Amino acid sequence: MHDANPTYCLVCGRLLTDPESVERGIGPECSGQGYPLDDSPEKQRVRSLVRSAAVACDKGQIESVREKMKEVAELGFPAFAAKALHRFENAERKAKILITADEQFMYVNTPFRRGRKNEFITAMRQIPGRWFDYGNKLNRFPLSSKPHVWALLCEFFPGEFGTGPKGIFRIPQKEKVSTANLFGRK
Repeated sequence: MHDANPTYCLVCGRLLTDPESVERGIGPECSGQGYPLDDSPEKQRVRSLVRSAAVACDKGQIESVREKMKEVAELGFPAFAAKALHRFENAERKAKILITADEQFMYVNTPFRRGRKNEFITAMRQIPGRWFDYGNKLNRFPLSSKPHVWALLCEFFPGEFGTGPKGIFRIPQKEKVSTANLFGRK
């Protein structure tokens, strides 16, 4: 068993509860549609790539998922790779969060939160070094605040797509971090 077990299917995104499915990174319904099951070295490599892609997906690393599925397609499973990638089609268009950075700061533009607006604004204002740029309508944070910003995004935007300095990412759905705990509140 691997250390960081994904809990969501790489293909459809549904919660995985069966230990074997969690280990594979893909649920039984999706695995029945072209998933390699025999033990040839080639198919073992495909299963390893799928597992790695599922872990990358759970971490929100969409570019890594794309690279691994490209290799799966090259190993002779183009339909399976396409099915896994279908979930991320038009991710750039779906991206609601934009993060840019320079040598000192990261600049974060998020959708205006209507449901938990006050809680979101309060939590964001508590991140050390935050400054709001009214002209560009985005928040600036020192690079040292990156863990706090990520925790905030995980709490308020689970499952949303974003673009950042390293490409497209998806905020994990399972990572629930309370911003109250981050800033020492009880």
